[in-house]
Amino acid sequence: MLYSFASEIPNEIAYNLFKTAIGNLCTQDADPLKRRAGLKVLGNICDSDALCDPIKDDIELWTDLLVRSLQDTTQIVREAACEAIGDFADDVIPDFLDQHPKVMPVLLQSLTELIELAP
Repeated sequence: MLYSFASEIPNEIAYNLFKTAIGNLCTQDADPLKRRAGLKVLGNICDSDALCDPIKDDIELWTDLLVRSLQDTTQIVREAACEAIGDFADDVIPDFLDQHPKVMPVLLQSLTELIELAP
């Protein structure tokens, strides 16, 4: 439903709503499930049929949010950040790929920690 909203409503209206909500969920909410939800929504709406262009305009903001989320104290948030990074790598190109110096060291560290936790 959120993806449909992001696809159907003009970007100048939908983007500001999503930007505010995702920012609040991912940076200000104490509940890790809500932080995870914000990352899931971000990953879904970065598609070219939805809000890819305005996301590209704010790529540094979103990259910083993803990097911070990779360093979250909760594993479910870090996993959601990894998934959102995958979505960005597929859809927000080449802009997100240019952010690799910020993302790759933290992503590799997060993946290493996940591997170490695996049974």
